[in-house]
Parts: sequence; C-alpha cells; structure tokens
Amino acid sequence: PVALWSGIVRTDSSGEARASFSLPEFTGELRLMAVAATGDRFGSASHPVKVRDAVVLMENLPRFLTPGDKVDALVTVYNNADTLTHATVYLDCSGAAGVTGDTSKNIALAPGAEEVVVFPLTAARKPGKVTCRIYSVTGTDTVATTVELPNRPGQPLMTKHASGVLQSNDTVSFTLPDSFLTGTDRTVLQTSSLSAVTLAGNINSLVKYPYGCTEQTASGVFPLLYFRDLARFVQPELMPSRGPDYFIQEGIDKLSRRMGSDGWFPYWPGTTQRHPWTSVYASHCLMEAAAAGYTVDPDHTKAITHTLKQIARGQDGITDQSVNIYAAFVLAGSGDLEQRIVNYLRSFNTDALPPYSRYQLAAVLHRAGYADDAAALLPVDIQPEVFDPETGGNFSSGVRTNAILLDILLQINPDNPGCAVLANSLMADARTGRWYTTQSTAFALMALGKYFHTQSVPDFAGTVTIVDDTSYSISTDDSRCARDNIGGRKVTLAIDGNGPCFYFWQTSGIPLTNAPEEFARGVRVSREYLDPDGAPLDLRRVRLGSQVVCRVTAEAIDNNLYNVVVNDLLPAGFEIENPRLKTTPRLSWIPNAAHDIAYQDIRDDRLLLFTNLSPGKPMEFYYSLRVVAAGEFTVPPVGAECMYNPLIAGSASSGVLRVVR
Repeated sequence: PVALWSGIVRTDSSGEARASFSLPEFTGELRLMAVAATGDRFGSASHPVKVRDAVVLMENLPRFLTPGDKVDALVTVYNNADTLTHATVYLDCSGAAGVTGDTSKNIALAPGAEEVVVFPLTAARKPGKVTCRIYSVTGTDTVATTVELPNRPGQPLMTKHASGVLQSNDTVSFTLPDSFLTGTDRTVLQTSSLSAVTLAGNINSLVKYPYGCTEQTASGVFPLLYFRDLARFVQPELMPSRGPDYFIQEGIDKLSRRMGSDGWFPYWPGTTQRHPWTSVYASHCLMEAAAAGYTVDPDHTKAITHTLKQIARGQDGITDQSVNIYAAFVLAGSGDLEQRIVNYLRSFNTDALPPYSRYQLAAVLHRAGYADDAAALLPVDIQPEVFDPETGGNFSSGVRTNAILLDILLQINPDNPGCAVLANSLMADARTGRWYTTQSTAFALMALGKYFHTQSVPDFAGTVTIVDDTSYSISTDDSRCARDNIGGRKVTLAIDGNGPCFYFWQTSGIPLTNAPEEFARGVRVSREYLDPDGAPLDLRRVRLGSQVVCRVTAEAIDNNLYNVVVNDLLPAGFEIENPRLKTTPRLSWIPNAAHDIAYQDIRDDRLLLFTNLSPGKPMEFYYSLRVVAAGEFTVPPVGAECMYNPLIAGSASSGVLRVVR
C-alpha cells in the first residue's frame, strides 16, 4: 500500500500549484487526489495514475528461511513495452543466505510477454537477516526491487549460563561451552559488587519472554521498577538510547490499554474472560508504577482502586480468599485500605490459607495496626518452601512463596535473620534454574531487589582473562563484556581486596546437532500435514501453490494441565491462511472444534495456541496453509509446554519438506 501527502500547498497567481512525491517500489494504479479551499469556497478532484516500468519484476520468495534451506527464488519478468526487449536479470543476495550458481540470467521478451527466471538460493547455517536485491538491465534502464527476510533457527536457540561469587583475594576459572555452530555463539561476561548481577539471566528471560498475556506483560515490567539500573546493565541491547524508563513506560501503556471500563484486566488481549489473580496482579503493577513516578492515567488508578476494594470485600463474585487478601495487600501498599476490609479479612480461617496468603495477610494487618496478629501469621523458624509450581490457579510455587515471605519480612521485620536465609535460597534457586515461571521470577526479583538495597558495598579490584583472546580490569563498578566466537575458551577471574565479587556468564547459540530433540514429559504433541481430502501428505513431493491442511494434536499424559502453549513452527515454504478469516475454505471432513482454545497468535513463521489439556481428551486443531515457495525446507518440530511449569513439555514431528514447481 502507498499513501503519500504533500502537506498544505499554495497556488500561484494563475491558480496552479505543484507537488512532487518520491514513490517507493510500486507497480499498479494510484489515485491522485486534491482538495482546494479559499475563504468559504472549497472543492476536490481525483485522477488515476498508472505506475509501471517498461519491465516489471515480481519476486516469489518465502517470508522467512531456516538455516540450510534450499530455495528456488522465482522472479517473474513482464515486458510492458511495445517492442522485443532483451534484459539481464540479476539477484544479489547478502547476509545469512547466498545464490548457489549464476547470479544473472539473460532473457528476450516479446511485447506483453512474461518469463520466470530461477535463482537457486541456500540459507546459511548461521541465522540472521537476508537481503535480496533483484534488478533487470535493459540498455540504459535499470529496474530494481529489494526484499528482506529473516533466516531464523528451525530449533530453539540454546542458552547456557552460570554464576558465582569470589571472596576476598580469590580466583576462579571455568571453560565456556562450545557446542554451537561456528559463528552463532555469543557470550556475555559480567561482574559486579552487587549480587543482583547473578540474576542477569533471569532478567533476560523475563524481559524477552515470547508470549503476551496480561500476567506475562506485567511480569516483564514489575521487577524493572526495582532493578531499573541493573536492567540496563544486563540487557543494554533491549534498552538502547531511550533507556529503561521508556521500556517500562511502554509496558505500562500496554497494560493500561487492556484494562476494561470496569477496572478488570482480561488474561488475553481482546477477550473478556476474567482471571481474578491476574487482574489483581496487573493492578498491583500499575499502582506500584504510579507510586514510582511513572505515568499512569489517574482515571485508571481510580477505577483500579474501586475494583480492588470490591474484590477485597469479597464482592463481584470473588470468593477466593487468596485473591481477596492480595487485593487488600495492594490497597494497603497504596494507602487505600479501609477498616471494613480489614474486619472482613480477620474473619478468615487462617489455617486454611496457603502460606503466601498468610504472609500477605500479615502485611495487611501490620499496616492496619494489628502488629501482634501479623506476627502470629509469620513462621518463627524460617525454612524455605519447596514444592512444584501450579500450572494454573493462582500460579503458586515454592519460589514465589519464599519471595513473598522475604518481601513481607523486609516490611515488618527487616532485621530478621530469616531474610538472609530466604535471599540465599532464592539466589541458589536462580543459579540452578529453578525460577521456572514468569510469576516466580517477577516476585523473586522484586523481593531480592528490595533486599539488595540493604546490603553494604565491598571494595576490590581484579582481572578477567579470556585465554588466547583478551584480558581486562574489573573493580566494584559494574563490568560487562560481550564477545562472539569464544566458545570453548578458558576464563579466569581474580580479585585483590575485600569481596565479594559476583560474576555471571551466558553463552547463546545454535546447537551443533541439526536434529531437534523429540520428547514427551507430561504432555504429548504431534503434527500431521494432510491434503484437502484429508489424506496424509507426501512431504517428499508437494506442489507449489497447493493447499495443505495441518492437524495439531496435544494431550496431557498424567494430570490436568493449565495454560499450555502449543508452538507450531512452519517450514519456510508454507504460509498460514488465517483460520479466523471467513474466506478460509471449509473442508467438510474436518470435525467441528470441540476443544476450547483460549487464544491464538498467528505470525509469519508460526501458529501459537493457548489452551488447557486433560488426560484422555486430546486437543485436535486444524488450520489451512498455502505452499508459497519451491525448494527443500527444514520442518521444525511442533512443541508444547506449560507456561507456568516448563518442565512439563513435549516436542515431535520434525522432518524435511520438498516443494516442486
């Protein structure tokens, strides 16, 4: 689409005006429109304008590539001239793909004729951006078009990381992993006098989490309110010149747009189904952001406060006492706690409450002046909780419970020795990868962010040495080194002076093995490609331009699973025909959908489905695809995982696709 505007143009003494436009690459018909006005007189006119070159190029490339794909890049050349035209067609490819063979073809076209020119293209093993410039030369005239597309991995990016601490006058050595394709690995080394630096990997995973429900959006913003400076330190590429404040404000605005007029937040954008814990959690995030000085619409905070008061009083159909307490906890933090809410909460049977709710209730009672009642709800002997995270409900987990208790202790009794016990437990869980979910990570980061502000700063100097590469000095100031292609190198850190010095390293890249792992841990998932009659498709010979039906099946193996995401990555030769469009052909043999899909996310290279699963009740989902490019393509596996317990996951159905013309 093209839409260009001249701005206000003044006519000359003869009533004429001129305006010029620089057109992008475009072939077709434009409509030139003008509106004139002087005083109280006005008028308009329009005129069609054809835009075309003597030679027109139409490329046929997929929307993306996968490393190792072999594509027949098709270029259709039209001759709009009235005479025989001799043209040379070129394809210049740069970045993560290259032409395998001749980069130019000579053709002769009769008036009004067309011809297809084929350039074999191979995607590099290293992912990245691909830029294809296609142009034809006829005498002194050149016509060109440029296409950019990503070469994205056909399997997940592998990330390995670790962290640790050096005490006074200490040394540590480790070897970076080297199980990545050459040229794909990138390593980040960080040191700091703040133990928070060891949480860099957790901040990274939270900020870059690939899905966008309301809970995950709030989780991406919440900890940055407490880790603002550290966030820019550990992930500067995510927060360039505009900085973390801009990043945080964008998240706040995104949440604000989701709020309904009644002060509630839906779990998924565009839906109306309520999830009370998530709504209170999003409200908590916006109220904390407003208190931290970020811009939140006062009308929104007013609506949020009204709704939180209703929830805290058990109104509006909310009978979950954990949600009632959480709403009161948010109100207490913002100074809007009413005595009648406190009286209502004091009637609860605290023995029946989960630990995290007892701790939040203690904070509410302490804020309301009931210090003895609050102390009675907190454990005397602080021992970290350990239990598997919920996949639904209120997203409870051992990590989140410990984080909530640490947060409450810092408010009520910051000198309690249990604070250090809980902080050390959370740090140990972070180092061993047991912060499984966005909810756990957000609460843990918030609690530790407050805890770190109470700690003293050490005094040391030292050196980081990457063997056969480089060395540099470090001190108590934050240090960050990002390097490519140092997998397998030995790294030594040494300090002089008073520690501790905290360090963190992370290496990401594409695994050496091209065969993705297929497994079923608590959930089973598979995918089949069918022809329009429902018969299995022969992936060794699929016709360009044909329709394909994809059937995705997922089933819980042992237990009911909630908030499951099915991630169906496409091969590069396929393109989704949006199943939400009424124009998608209805195939009579496809059964009517009986499984509830909470949300769909349709992208250029994948389909994401969000649902709940039960044993013995498989989900079957059908959608239509179109074959849009010829060549040989990697078929990535389809995956499924619980968003709130990613240890429950499955992957299957990878392979190779060959599309013929």
